[in-house]
Amino acid sequence: FRLDLPQYQQTIGFKLINPTDDLRHLIRCAKLCLRKIFRPGFHYQKVGVYLGDLIEKNCLQLDLFNQISEKELNQTERLMLVFDEINTKYGRHTLRLAAEGHVKPWAMRAQSRSPCYTTSWSELPVVII
Repeated sequence: FRLDLPQYQQTIGFKLINPTDDLRHLIRCAKLCLRKIFRPGFHYQKVGVYLGDLIEKNCLQLDLFNQISEKELNQTERLMLVFDEINTKYGRHTLRLAAEGHVKPWAMRAQSRSPCYTTSWSELPVVII
């Protein structure tokens, strides 16, 4: 956070017509939002993405005017399932979308990060008796 540089803060929302767990679609929507709020001449520090109104996959409410074919739904579901299985088997970020890039100079600084006791086995405290 640099007070000597011009400041800019903006938020934007995007409501999906149909629920999805397709990373390709979510990234496409996030990039669309970023294009709308980006302003040249500012030194950007970080951005956050918030997902709200999450529902179970089996609660899909179809839309009369924006029908997704069952074939397309099945293909997307299979693709995301394979994507998740590969990353589960071989480790996080083994397979990722090109939009994520491969070098992250902006990666989170974790000097003050709390341990992830609930999500990472390797960070559980060990008691030796």
